[in-house]
Amino acid sequence: MKNKIKYLVLSDIHLGHPKNHTENIINNLNDFFIKYTKELNDLDILFIAGDVFDRLLSSRSIEYRLIMSWLSNVLLWCRDKNVIFRILYGTPSHDNDQIASFTEIAKKLAPDADYKYVNTLSIEKIEKLGISVLYVPDEWRHEATDTYKEVLNLLKENQLAEVDIAIMHGCFRFQMPILEGMKFVHKESDYLDIVKYYITIGHIHTPNAYERILAPGSFDRLAHGEEENKGALLCDIYADGKMDFKFLENTKAMVFKTLTYLDQSESEIVHSLKKELKKLPKGSYIRIEIKNDNTLLKNLKEFITAYPDYHIKFKTENEVIKKIDILETVESKAFEININNIKELMMKELTLSPQEIVIFNEELESAIMKG
Repeated sequence: MKNKIKYLVLSDIHLGHPKNHTENIINNLNDFFIKYTKELNDLDILFIAGDVFDRLLSSRSIEYRLIMSWLSNVLLWCRDKNVIFRILYGTPSHDNDQIASFTEIAKKLAPDADYKYVNTLSIEKIEKLGISVLYVPDEWRHEATDTYKEVLNLLKENQLAEVDIAIMHGCFRFQMPILEGMKFVHKESDYLDIVKYYITIGHIHTPNAYERILAPGSFDRLAHGEEENKGALLCDIYADGKMDFKFLENTKAMVFKTLTYLDQSESEIVHSLKKELKKLPKGSYIRIEIKNDNTLLKNLKEFITAYPDYHIKFKTENEVIKKIDILETVESKAFEININNIKELMMKELTLSPQEIVIFNEELESAIMKG
């Protein structure tokens, strides 16, 4: 391989999202590439590690056209700067293979661009950089162990003991330990043994890392429970085995903020809210947790009518501690677990963020459908 290779990994963009609108996310993406012009000046590869789309869109919709226009601009940017461009197929319920339509556009728009859409488990040898890349789409096989067996067969077919980097969509045990027993969760040691440099994985929206496994998280905020910094990963790998990465923040990410006022009086809450709302951009999503007081709730709902430019919802103390109450009153007795009750039973025992709940539901439904 060449002495140094630099690549950017974006993931979980979710264009077409009902809360964080397509136009806003695309504007943030454009600002991101301008903000980090210097850092991306000598970029070798741009990877999008799945979930470009949030849902299936009509090809006649404004959102779809905005997305195709943005992807076209990225393609031309990559061609002009001699950057390799790869898009990995993400979660089927999100991407719905809609990138295939863009691939047809790309062939006509910039046939000389080094672009590929990867929707199969595969290994690519990028000759001009002298590296090999493993691609693992989401839900390739029902069980992660079966996917890994196919990866080992691919290595044999390509006469490789290991690949240089891996781009994946799914999750590892360290990301969601509550789902460790679920068969779709990848095992860290399996991939650390066969990948020389970084393993980058999309799907879970919270950025995280374990040894050489990097999760960039979603590019923008999409729900409460995702209040951490958002952005992308810039990775450098060197022929001598050294490597380093940097998180590039999307500083204009949509605001989803939770404000907790379980012990304050009404006047204290109103005073604090006025201060907080002044600091937050219009369009922000705000969740206010308060004690279970109908009069307080009514008065606060009347107060927020003066702030129509914010998405404000209330969550009472009863809802906040509901899961704790359920766990404390569970009786210890034998009962049958089946397809009809497994979801309810598992949800009673888990404490999940909104995004984790979405992922849990998707994976459980997929597992049930596949038997």
